Amino acid sequence: MVWALLLAHFLGDFPLQADWMIRRKANLWVLALHGSIHFVLMVLLMGGIRQQIWPHLLLLTLVHMVQDHLKILMTIRWPERMVFLFFLDQLLHYLAIWGFVSWIQATQELANIFGNQDWVIITIAYLIGTYVWYISERVISHSDNDYLEMVKETKIERMLARSGLISLFLLARAWMLPNLALALSWPYRASSFRKRAVVSDVSVSLGVIIFLFVALGLS
Repeated sequence: MVWALLLAHFLGDFPLQADWMIRRKANLWVLALHGSIHFVLMVLLMGGIRQQIWPHLLLLTLVHMVQDHLKILMTIRWPERMVFLFFLDQLLHYLAIWGFVSWIQATQELANIFGNQDWVIITIAYLIGTYVWYISERVISHSDNDYLEMVKETKIERMLARSGLISLFLLARAWMLPNLALALSWPYRASSFRKRAVVSDVSVSLGVIIFLFVALGLS
């Protein structure tokens, strides 16, 4: 259940949260739309137990919205701490999911409908390696306008590079040399930021590969 709810979170907070929603989320109607997307995703991913736990999921959605609203207020108050607040907000969302799953499992008799969760874990890995890092890098480099512009302009090609590294590991279980060769041979645009982008993408991809190695119990 944790993996399914994490997948719903990554989908709802990253590819399904458009830039205009991020800019206008101080508006309660936009925040409510964002929360509704999370709720629908969680309900869909819960399968046959959704009718039993939808009130818990609704409460988790409300907690998510409150956390987002507080982050917005704190970011307005302390804009210089935006990066810290972004990652703190994400950590609190993960802890909320874990806490709700523990609560649900302790209070509900649930059928085991999830079975093998490898596909969910792999999907999460690709999301982290592509869209989650794209948004995270934008937040981290928000004060570096030139690099930020490069991140936006090379969005697709760098996502493909990172997903290629992850795919190579899944297919061949090859660690450093093939991954590094693929990254360095990828046609990153020539610029003063090329080395920084390559190092960033290789590092993130290897981090995702380590996550897969642990989560899937690979050897």
